[in-house]
Amino acid sequence: MAVFEVADPGLGTDLSAVSGEEILERMAHLIECEGALQLRIGELLYAVESGDRRKTGVTSCRAFVKEFTDLDRSWATKLKNLAAPGRTIVKVAVCRNWIPISMAVEAPRDMTPDEEDAWVQGVRTGEIRRETKSAHNRPRVDIEDPADAAVLHEARKRARTMVGGNCSDEVADRHMRKEWRNRSDGKDIVRRAMKPRDPPPPLEPIDWSTAIDPAAPMLGPREVPKDEMDARRIMERLLHDKTMRTIEIGRLFQEVRDRKLYELWGYSTMEEMVRKCFRVTIKTLQNYRDRARDLSIYPELIQALESGMSARRVDLVYEVATEDNVARWLEVAKRTTVAELERAVAWSHETAGDFALESYELAMSKTKSAHHWVALRAARRPTRPPKRIEGVHPDQMEAARWYLANVKVPKQYGFEAVKERAEWTCENPRCYVVTITCEAHHKKRRSRGGGNEDENASSPCRCCHRGGIHAAGEFIRIEVDEHGRDVYRYADGVQVVVF
Repeated sequence: MAVFEVADPGLGTDLSAVSGEEILERMAHLIECEGALQLRIGELLYAVESGDRRKTGVTSCRAFVKEFTDLDRSWATKLKNLAAPGRTIVKVAVCRNWIPISMAVEAPRDMTPDEEDAWVQGVRTGEIRRETKSAHNRPRVDIEDPADAAVLHEARKRARTMVGGNCSDEVADRHMRKEWRNRSDGKDIVRRAMKPRDPPPPLEPIDWSTAIDPAAPMLGPREVPKDEMDARRIMERLLHDKTMRTIEIGRLFQEVRDRKLYELWGYSTMEEMVRKCFRVTIKTLQNYRDRARDLSIYPELIQALESGMSARRVDLVYEVATEDNVARWLEVAKRTTVAELERAVAWSHETAGDFALESYELAMSKTKSAHHWVALRAARRPTRPPKRIEGVHPDQMEAARWYLANVKVPKQYGFEAVKERAEWTCENPRCYVVTITCEAHHKKRRSRGGGNEDENASSPCRCCHRGGIHAAGEFIRIEVDEHGRDVYRYADGVQVVVF
């Protein structure tokens, strides 16, 4: 039976009465399962991506990772690529803890078995190391002038619109510097951003009947997904198991350090034991410990995790909640998409008291059913520019000024003006991507009598518009209820009422 299919009580919450050897063995067991769990999650990400992810309620891989996982997007992509057919020896090495998962995802593709074996041996001996780019020695400056900070803030917003995908500040800054150095034509930058991109080639489906299961010795036989929704269900359960294991590892790590239990295994320091016994770094274990310690501040958060709430939602609640309102924020987390919850938390940071929280509670009280989720247009407020910005490239301000002067977002007129009103943000509550590829959509189709009035206009991104709303299966449906509110209905049954 797979480990994740049973309720593993671990060693309980009180570790003071547990012997040192039991604690060490339990921690070692949990760490040894890390690579196998990550590989299983990658397999399910691959299964969703090689099928039709729109059946799960989202139209893009980016939205799927945000809504249904707590993974970093780049890490999720690496896990998905590792799980693709091939690299069997590398996968076996990960599950047997011969190499760390952080190295396995960097393994070259299309290696022969002999090349794979040589690569794994090179990693084990230290001859092959992960290439890292250190930012410690890069020159950085701080923007102290509020006027300059406002300019850079505005330039980043425009760069995100061109790059798309809700890219980070660092990615937006690199994009600006690249175009500035090349002295690109501003109109050409806009044309490139608006140009339809070729879809990635379809992934080769996994043949589960013949696919080798290197994680079986650690986790038991894999549960084969029947379809995309079943893959999502299994993956969410695996991620829950991984989260609970992470918290337990953090608690055990602190107990081992406090009681100096590493001496039972003949080591003089904790760092020495970790380096010689485990395929994780001491920094990783410290991060696990810090996360367990943070969540333990509010027992309600641990209870929410145990009841099945995703780690991403719990982390967002932790970011904004207090002892007095943590239970109320958890109720909001149950009835909002992850993208909406992120906006709620950001909005709460900018408002006094519980205004944002009360706004969501009022919206929830106006829905017909507890199964209806909510979204608030008021949460999409203009972000105030910061007073100062730390640690940017010395050329960043010059690049930002050049970018604002040369890259102009096209003016929109008539029905198309809805894109400007939405600030080039997809209005789908499961997306909210900022992109210049937003398109104007008639909520009530013109073929059904809909007109070009502002009330009938919405601004989904190209992916949601063409791949979800206007797709043959109508994976996303936008309706207007009797109160004039937009209601988004998704293929997985979720309904979101927009207030």
